[in-house]
Amino acid sequence: RKSSTVLRILYKFTNMGNGNAKAQISQQQQQPQRGPVTFYSSVFSPPCRGLWMVLKASGVDFILKETDILSGEHKKPEYLAVNSLGTVPALKDGNLCIGESSRAIMQYVCNRYAAGSALSLYPKDPAARAVVDQVLYFDTSLITAVYKYTKIAEVLFKHEKHLELDGKDEMKKKLLSLENFLSKNRYLAGDHMTIADLSVLANLVVLDICHFDDYEDFPKLKEWMKTMKALPYFEACCGKHNKAMTEMYQKVLH
Repeated sequence: RKSSTVLRILYKFTNMGNGNAKAQISQQQQQPQRGPVTFYSSVFSPPCRGLWMVLKASGVDFILKETDILSGEHKKPEYLAVNSLGTVPALKDGNLCIGESSRAIMQYVCNRYAAGSALSLYPKDPAARAVVDQVLYFDTSLITAVYKYTKIAEVLFKHEKHLELDGKDEMKKKLLSLENFLSKNRYLAGDHMTIADLSVLANLVVLDICHFDDYEDFPKLKEWMKTMKALPYFEACCGKHNKAMTEMYQKVLH
C-alpha cells in the first residue's frame, strides 16, 4: 500500500501515464501557427527526456522552459494557464496547449512538423503506425515497473534508506517483452528508429540509478541500448540528467 501511495505522488509530478492517457488540449485552441514551439520540461521526469529527444530527432525548432517541480512551479497560475493539469511535460504551439501525455505530444509533433527522413519517427502507414502505438502503450506499464523496482519515489522524495529491490521478476518480464519486440527487427517497432524507441529509452535508463546491469539474458536489448545511447543528442537530453539523478539516489542510500 505504501508503494502505491508513493507512486501516486510521482504521478502528480510527471506523466508516467497509463494506456488511457489522452492529450489535454486547451478548450480555446486555435489552429497552431508555425514557429518555435515552447517545451515545458523537468530534468527529473524521464518522459520529458523522451520528448526532448523526439524534438531533437524531428528537427523541430523549440524553446526549452525548465520547470522546477520541486518548488511547485508546475502548480502556479502561470504554468496552469499552459497545462491546467499541472503536470510535465507540456507543449505550447501558438494558441494550442497540450499536456498530460508525453506520448501524445510526441505524436502531435511528428504529425505536425516531421518532414523528410523524420517522417519515419511516426510512420503514416496505418499498419506501421499501429506497431509504434503498441510499443508506446507497453511503455506506460514499463515505466511503472521501473519505478516500482528502483523505488525512486521512496528514495528521492522520502529519503528512505535500506530498501530491498523486490520487483526484479516483474522487471525481467518487461525486459523479455522488449527482447521479443527486437527478435525480428533492429528497433522496437520495425527496421528504423521511431518515437517508441526514444520513449522506452528514456524510461529504461532509469534502471541505471540502482546500477542495474542484468542484461545478459537479453542480448538484443543490450545491443539496442548501446545503439540508442550513441545517438548524438542522448547525452544532452537524457544521459547527463540521469547521471545527476543517480548521484542523488546513491547519496541518499549511502
